[in-house]
Amino acid sequence: MKINFGAEMLDLEGKPLQEGGKALTLGSVCCTVLTMVTPDSQNESGESKVKKFSLAMLAVTNQEQEITPEQFTELKGLIGKAYGPIVVARAWAILDEAVKPGV
Repeated sequence: MKINFGAEMLDLEGKPLQEGGKALTLGSVCCTVLTMVTPDSQNESGESKVKKFSLAMLAVTNQEQEITPEQFTELKGLIGKAYGPIVVARAWAILDEAVKPGV
């Protein structure tokens, strides 16, 4: 499935969220969750961490990229744990758009 990592995260009024003076994108959200160290990630294998790094390298482009269903599921889970309701809802909506019939 193709994911638009350049899609902007919007606030409740539909205005782009900002981070460091730049628009917050799905790509930047994904890079954050894929590279952060959490209590859960401390016991991950090196192989799992390399897979996360590879996915972060796709997300950092802020372009449309092809990902696997497993990567899709992992991104949704990590975003759901790391962010608040606005970012989770906006990110999940963008991700879910990629799996709608006809997309």
